[in-house]
Amino acid sequence: MVSENIDASVDNDSNNEDDQIDGRSLSEDENHVRNVPSAGVHEQGECDPDWLAVEHFMKGCGCGRHCQKNFTPSSVYQSILDMCEKSKDEKEMFLMGILSNCLDTSSSTKRGKKGFRVRTHFAINGASVCRETFQLFFDVKRAVLYALIQTVNQGGCTPRTHGNRGRKPKHALMFDDVNRVVQFIMNTSEEIGLPYPAAPRGKDNIPIVFLPSSTTKLHLHAHYSSACEERNVRCVKISAFKSILLHCVPHIKIAKPREDVCGTCERLRRDIVGAVTEDEKLHALTAMETHITDARKERNVCLNCVQMAVSDPVRYCHFTFDFCQSVSLPHYGRQMGQIYFMTLRKVQIFGFRKSGDKQLNFLIDENETHGKDGKMTHGPNAVLSMIDWALEATSNQSRSFIIHADNCPGN
Repeated sequence: MVSENIDASVDNDSNNEDDQIDGRSLSEDENHVRNVPSAGVHEQGECDPDWLAVEHFMKGCGCGRHCQKNFTPSSVYQSILDMCEKSKDEKEMFLMGILSNCLDTSSSTKRGKKGFRVRTHFAINGASVCRETFQLFFDVKRAVLYALIQTVNQGGCTPRTHGNRGRKPKHALMFDDVNRVVQFIMNTSEEIGLPYPAAPRGKDNIPIVFLPSSTTKLHLHAHYSSACEERNVRCVKISAFKSILLHCVPHIKIAKPREDVCGTCERLRRDIVGAVTEDEKLHALTAMETHITDARKERNVCLNCVQMAVSDPVRYCHFTFDFCQSVSLPHYGRQMGQIYFMTLRKVQIFGFRKSGDKQLNFLIDENETHGKDGKMTHGPNAVLSMIDWALEATSNQSRSFIIHADNCPGN
């Protein structure tokens, strides 16, 4: 009897201990589940939207099967994190492998009729779940899920490709469209553009052509649209027009107001600003308008001469010459910092250009200058000597030739 009582007491104690342990574990799990939301809060205090979605899911999935009972919050949350770590292609291939076992490919319905629609029975780890649970567990949107189902149904588990891949869109620009824009811009630059004699340092060998500062891209596009309507051809939009102007003809630019000036313009602008009386203002304004009109006439005459020399080089020759700013040697166009020398070596540059052909550059070193301290390098004797040599080297048997030069009195 004693032994039986002892055994019974031991059994009761062990059962009580198991109950206590089970009760402790259940209570700890419950406390863990209640305290899990704190794990979904970042150190900055911002709530994790994935964890909030898991919390909402654990309250009820919305279907009559109560799918949330088959999962724990930590398992659902870990599954979402695992899917987020996968790339787009890896995630799609993984889901298509699961969906391939969920499709009901039976060709008949419950009533024995021919089936036209493929049914999908979603399952996770062998347990049947609803679509909302499947989307949350594998972190997939509804539209993507339906697209994956359609891909598996039509072609099996194959990587998805966009339907427009390799297909040229309807609004794509053709070569003729781009060529018309380029030709229009180049023709406009020949009519109203002011070409530089040489390309800037550090750039390619194409000289920059500046359009007047009063011209805008919108104004150019309006003229281009009118020309396209007259010829009954396709007209590109303003955004494509700007892109072609920037990438196809980068040497044609619209001059800024500070770049489209000369010494006379600056002097007349100061007169306009400093004018006090009405008569002074009218006089300054009239002088500015006259100067602009004369400059346009000179530009048109120069452009006409260039066009004649290019179109008929046998009858006409057109020359332009001018001095460039002196260059100090050693010189590096893309110099990051200063180069220290006791005294830099100055070189004078005299440019002589034949329109439609080439340009000659005369480099005058310090020991080749004329006059005392090189003051006569820009004088008439030096200029005439270089022009005479350039004419003998470049001119042909043309009937007439035209020379344009700077209005510097020393030249």
